[in-house]
Amino acid sequence: MRSEAMAPTPRTSFMDDHDHDDAGREGHDYSSPSSSAFSCGTSEGSRIWCNRADTMGVIMATMALAALAYGEFVVLWVVFFTGNFVIANAVIYTILTVMAVWCHLKTMLSEPGVVPRAALPLREESEEGAAAANHTLCGRCESYKPTRAHHCRLCGRCVVRMDHHCPWMNNCVGIANQKYFILFLFYVLAVTGYAIGLVLYHFVECVAEEYCDDYSTLTANLIRAVLVIAAAAMVFTLSMLLNQFHGVITGLGTVDRMQRRRKEGRVRGGPEDFRPLRWADIFGDGNKLMWIFPTDPHFRKPQRERILGFREPPAARRHDYEDV
Repeated sequence: MRSEAMAPTPRTSFMDDHDHDDAGREGHDYSSPSSSAFSCGTSEGSRIWCNRADTMGVIMATMALAALAYGEFVVLWVVFFTGNFVIANAVIYTILTVMAVWCHLKTMLSEPGVVPRAALPLREESEEGAAAANHTLCGRCESYKPTRAHHCRLCGRCVVRMDHHCPWMNNCVGIANQKYFILFLFYVLAVTGYAIGLVLYHFVECVAEEYCDDYSTLTANLIRAVLVIAAAAMVFTLSMLLNQFHGVITGLGTVDRMQRRRKEGRVRGGPEDFRPLRWADIFGDGNKLMWIFPTDPHFRKPQRERILGFREPPAARRHDYEDV
């Protein structure tokens, strides 16, 4: 099983793994490699990482992007009704929207940190003996499963330090793409807050200047709709962002917490496996100025293997981390 050659995989963006089907949706097996040079999927042979089989995930991810586009259209339309700082507001709002879309696409199309078939235990772990190694085999992937990895049935792969499978991203959120997901939540929180502020400002101004009647019924309805969507998105993303912060502070992801409650604290791994994370474990140990952009995190080799929880034979290594 270990000697099996590993096909090339998409660029790493660690994924979320939980051993259950979300919302009762049927799981899929993507373990067979794909032969197409331009294949899109979640198997080891896919050139581009994407979850095509989860129809609901595709729909919800499209809705998230459509909501950002709708907000851009309506807010800019309203902003241009005033002469105060029109260009500045339009530029700032557009930049925030572009960053949110960029982060969404990176989260959705980045491999979330899957465990390849050729993965091996860390050297210190392999010294514990064959019994310990057998305890960390995934019953579905039939390959090595690091302590903090979970198997996601929707993606069909084991994901390192999986937080959850997010239907709005149509992807798992794991160690490799958690940076992009956190940034997405931050930029959506910023863009929705900015949208609400701009729209309310224009509402107060139009009442004071008595030109609210100049708005057509269509414009008024569009403004009401964007306020409702922005408010709902703001509350949701704030709760998700706090959930991510809690996971970093405690070292327990969403799936880990669910398993701990379900098993009354008996979660695979000892107390040392659930210590607080460093932000550098998620955003990389490179230039901190790049933390605000959804660029690939970079780690030195020892740090990289410690974070992943496994090592790969040199010929099979495919993670997009540089030894810097």
